[in-house]
Amino acid sequence: MSFDHIFNNFERNLIVIDYCRQNRHTSALLILVYSSIDAMASLTVELDREVQRQDFIDWINNYFINEIPAHNIDAISLYAARCSVLHSLGSISRLSKDGRALEVGYYWESGDLKELPGTLNRVLEGELILIEINDLVEAFKKSIENFKSAILQNQQLSTTVQNRGLNVFYGHGL
Repeated sequence: MSFDHIFNNFERNLIVIDYCRQNRHTSALLILVYSSIDAMASLTVELDREVQRQDFIDWINNYFINEIPAHNIDAISLYAARCSVLHSLGSISRLSKDGRALEVGYYWESGDLKELPGTLNRVLEGELILIEINDLVEAFKKSIENFKSAILQNQQLSTTVQNRGLNVFYGHGL
């Protein structure tokens, strides 16, 4: 079985992500990045069980975390960021409110930071991690390549992805 139809979907998402980046559509960009990571993480899960939080965290640790230049970022904080973006288009999640993850904020370039009073103090105090959006997108692109390489090198992962991939959309219109 070819993986083309699976990764064609992600390639289409990257086209839209790049459009969002060029036009600074922050919310749409973040939604696409985090939901695409969710979808790729789901491909690593055996068919006999449901996808869970830990699957996202594992995927981040295996393919993404080493590509993002943000300091002190961890997979649980990225999962919390995913939750806050997808559920409320914000930066605060239950995990960050409970102190189990750091809050994650985003900016387009360093000049944007002066527009956010108090933000740098929160970063210095360890309450907030800031991710430059271009860094997030580039890390995401590299993580897709990391995932593809792992599939080619690991037969068990390849089989799991093939099985899960049967449920991924086919067709040029998707």
